[in-house]
Amino acid sequence: MRRAAAVAWVVACAAWADEVQPKDAGGALARQLQFQVKKVVSLEAHTTQPSFYSDPRPHLVDRDRALYYGRGAFHGPGLVYLLDVKTLEERILEAPTAAFVAQNPKLVIHPVVEDLLCYDRADGWAALLLNDTAPQHKKVYLAWWNLAENRISTALLLGEQGPKDHWVAAHSIGYLPERGECVVQVARSSGGKYDHSVVAVGREAVRTIATFEGNFIASHGPYFDAAHQRAMVTEISEDGSPNGYLVDLASGGVRTFPIPQLVYGFTFDPDGRTLYAYGVKARELWAINAATGAAVRRVRIGDIGHALGWIGDSLVVVGNVRIHLLDRQTFGHRAQVGTRRIAPKSVNVESSVVLPGAIIALNDFYRLHLTHLER
Repeated sequence: MRRAAAVAWVVACAAWADEVQPKDAGGALARQLQFQVKKVVSLEAHTTQPSFYSDPRPHLVDRDRALYYGRGAFHGPGLVYLLDVKTLEERILEAPTAAFVAQNPKLVIHPVVEDLLCYDRADGWAALLLNDTAPQHKKVYLAWWNLAENRISTALLLGEQGPKDHWVAAHSIGYLPERGECVVQVARSSGGKYDHSVVAVGREAVRTIATFEGNFIASHGPYFDAAHQRAMVTEISEDGSPNGYLVDLASGGVRTFPIPQLVYGFTFDPDGRTLYAYGVKARELWAINAATGAAVRRVRIGDIGHALGWIGDSLVVVGNVRIHLLDRQTFGHRAQVGTRRIAPKSVNVESSVVLPGAIIALNDFYRLHLTHLER
């Protein structure tokens, strides 16, 4: 339902957005980027075997060396699909979820992998999101998968739906190799409020880093800043005043500040001092001071943007109409390329990802177009 509404909205706005002409800081039209489509990975759920699902959104794992982009679901409940960021080689792993469920019948866990929460080849561990078999997923678990021994050692309870809760869910943040912990956001909806926890899960126990309450659902995240040990949780609202929650993973401190409506894309500046959020409703890019929470710059881009990231020192906005490369100081366009030049049938590129090595994983719902942008 949400996707159908989004597609209708995008189609209605596409003609207007195509008229927006990106310009550099001096007012000249931005130059056209050259590109090379390196590979197209199919996300079609029912055309090939084994089939897989791209929900939840693709995200970087293995210290940003691999992209998790799908799971097996019904055709292979333990299957996990990875892409090597450097070589673009596809890898299919099969987690021993069925064997673990059979060995632990009292846990009443469904063997389907719901998400790859963490994955680290150097440490030899992965963390899987599993649900119980009760209606509405009343319990969610993190299951530790020993990659060398190919066995699941334990399943730790992340959250349980209470009698007044509408739902409980868990989302990947990232891995802390120095502690051997997987960091996860746990959210529950109850009485019009949204309760959030950021937790760190070790091999044997779960510790709470921070808790906070929001007024809107948190979506299209959370986001991980491994270099500065931070996480960002973004609320999403079309009519209200959403907030962002910047969580210090070392101290547990939470900084709350306003963000644009309908944030579909967010990234951290490599220097740690600035945060960037793209609001789809106003089609604005905000630069936010990480220390004060103030929006120090707000610039209208005019596209429906879904992902932010970095290629060198250029800030990248992946939009339905264009991929924009911006100067981080002026927000002037350095270069741009039409999205449909890369993916001709694309309408909405939600869940796209900016990868290391100037690669854009452009998602048109059913395929990832892995494209190298030649600056």
